[in-house]
Amino acid sequence: MRTKPPVFTEAEEPLEAEDWLCMIEKKLDLIRDRDEDKVRFITNQLDGPASDWWEAYQASREDGAEEPDWAEFTATFHENFVPAAIMKMKRDEFRTLRQDHLSVQGYLTKFTQLARYAPSDIPDEGENIDKFLGGLNDTLRGPLIMQDHASFQSMVNKAQKDNRKVEANRKRKAAVFQSRQPSGQRFKNVTQQSWRPVYLTSAPPSSCQSSSCHTGNSPPNPRIPHTSSHHPRTRAK
Repeated sequence: MRTKPPVFTEAEEPLEAEDWLCMIEKKLDLIRDRDEDKVRFITNQLDGPASDWWEAYQASREDGAEEPDWAEFTATFHENFVPAAIMKMKRDEFRTLRQDHLSVQGYLTKFTQLARYAPSDIPDEGENIDKFLGGLNDTLRGPLIMQDHASFQSMVNKAQKDNRKVEANRKRKAAVFQSRQPSGQRFKNVTQQSWRPVYLTSAPPSSCQSSSCHTGNSPPNPRIPHTSSHHPRTRAK
């Protein structure tokens, strides 16, 4: 082969393993290798965890069993790296996909990735458009669903354009709301130093320090003994 196929170690997504296997199979078909030669070649392209898996699989086979052919290899490869349960989970994820907090571009990326797990759900472009529109947020889906779309890409372009308008409008409203709020400068004049508490009292404090002092016509305190300021006269003897 003029171009050496990439080595396979492991796959984060099931279809990454599927893509690798399909690419290898196409290259092997070009040179018309026999099945046993295909298995020998492709297993040399396994490395790391994938190589460990293949060695464990061969060790688990019965003694004296014939070398695995291409059909056996692809079947066990799919069972390990493209399990049916994971494929179903991805398919269900696509069927319930919604834009939610994603941007239109982020939603498109997720939509494209998961659509590969459910090709029967979108057999033509019309179904693809309807499925994409169904997952958009209400503010975008409403106007777009009433329009005709020449292609999936033209619909995506309209959604991205409308999304920019929605974001610009949201920012404008936020700026208007912020401008109507009281300025923080109005509260800076009221500081801890300039603020003074106000106390309410029933009567002003008296400046008299003597216990015998009283004001107005109020009678003297009966508990305080009365003393005259004149000395009593003494009789002459």
